[in-house]
Amino acid sequence: MRKIYLGKILITCLSFVFMQKNAHSFEYGNLQVQNQLGLRNEFNDNVNFADGKTEKAKKDFVFNITPSINALLPYKEHRFMLNFRSDYRKGTSTNLSEFNINTNGSVNLNFVKNLKVILDDTYSKTTFDQQLSDNETGLSDRQSNTYGAKVSYVFVKRLNTSIGYNHRWEEFDDKPVKTARNIDSFNGDFSIPLSETVYTYFNYRFQTQDSKERTNRNFDDNSFQLGLRWEGPNRFSFWFDGGYQKRNYENAQTDDFKNAFGEVGIKILFTEKTDFDISFGKDGYGNTAYDGSLTYNYSEDFNLSASVRRNTQDSFSESISSTFQSTYANLQIKKKFIEKISASLNAGLQLNKFDSSVTSATTYKTWVSGFNFDYSIQKWVKVGSSYQYFFRDAKKQQDKYTNNRAGVYFNFVF
Repeated sequence: MRKIYLGKILITCLSFVFMQKNAHSFEYGNLQVQNQLGLRNEFNDNVNFADGKTEKAKKDFVFNITPSINALLPYKEHRFMLNFRSDYRKGTSTNLSEFNINTNGSVNLNFVKNLKVILDDTYSKTTFDQQLSDNETGLSDRQSNTYGAKVSYVFVKRLNTSIGYNHRWEEFDDKPVKTARNIDSFNGDFSIPLSETVYTYFNYRFQTQDSKERTNRNFDDNSFQLGLRWEGPNRFSFWFDGGYQKRNYENAQTDDFKNAFGEVGIKILFTEKTDFDISFGKDGYGNTAYDGSLTYNYSEDFNLSASVRRNTQDSFSESISSTFQSTYANLQIKKKFIEKISASLNAGLQLNKFDSSVTSATTYKTWVSGFNFDYSIQKWVKVGSSYQYFFRDAKKQQDKYTNNRAGVYFNFVF
């Protein structure tokens, strides 16, 4: 009965979409609305991310439906935006039933005399993690709400200032108990031009974290940064900056710290679609940090992108260190063979390393690789297939797993 029900959903959606000959988006006056729908069925050989030794891996055919709505209302110089996306997947032979949701609303107000105000609110609920990210491994079941406001003013070119406030509430559903935290951030920026090609910038940030369940993670944090940037000829940019960060933890058993930090970086725009940038330095936690990316378009039908990043982040796990180092690398190649056929290859690595001085600390290595192939039936409908391979290595046997996913999908815009 379940397979028949899912089949009816697919047939109904296909019938509706194919009747929309030119349904790329909906417009009513200034209001622009674009609806998208993704339908996917894949074979997953390890839906429970088991290591195969302490726990047996479960295989299943998983149906996935992903609707989204993007709305834009421009009014004079202002912009009002609302975005919604959900992701539901259901197993056919296991009790797998998981749901993701992400909503975002923002208001961009552009007043006269270069005064801008941005209001933003984002809510997300994540019950499964399908991609690499900077998030802390082991805390993938979560929900969060982030809202903020930013006011900026441009006096003349590169002479500008801004102030902002951001609040983030985050709840983790990891067993045996749920935990939550609140993070408040205040920041201010100011930049001054020294010449036509050189300007200096200053940034200050104050941040607090508060949790009733994990008081050893509560802190107050102050940091400031001063830098210089040169916009040279031939689309070449160079910058260097330095600053100071000081953190005080509420719990006396957690060590406070204060460090100087800085970085140096370059950016080169070879063409409008080909660029390279890299920065290297030391962060406010006292660790090496770097960030780099390359986008290379050999032609309109072939492009390559690569990125690498290393930084230090705050940990929220009770049994490990207060911070961890995250290293991320990704490579993607895209090729368009003819007007309607395209393919892509991707490979990535995420490395989360926790303080080795902590007894229960560990290092998670996650490798991801795969390919994607799609065919555009019309501008508003695509059909395709994909394969992804996941491998995670960890200190604890129960945290290791391999995972293969292969499936077919339909993507619609109407």
